[in-house]
Amino acid sequence: MAHNLKLGIYQFNLRYQSKRKSLKIEEAFEHVIRNESDKKKKYEKIVKAYIKSFKGQFTKIQDKTKSIIPLDLHFHSGENIIYGSLKGGLPR
Repeated sequence: MAHNLKLGIYQFNLRYQSKRKSLKIEEAFEHVIRNESDKKKKYEKIVKAYIKSFKGQFTKIQDKTKSIIPLDLHFHSGENIIYGSLKGGLPR
């Protein structure tokens, strides 16, 4: 019996890039975390906004050779880490 298992582990940085400049993640989500002082709540709001931005659909990444959608994201605010599972594939 043959098994064709593949495991892909990737690390990437979230960065908002406009025509004018690149922003830190906190600046890119400023509209979401405005008036929030608790770091854990900020991370929670950023993760929820990021997932919501996909609108439940695959979204093409910058080079348009792959699409992704978040499945299950978590965060560890004490270490500035957002982690979880993404599903990827070829764009349609």
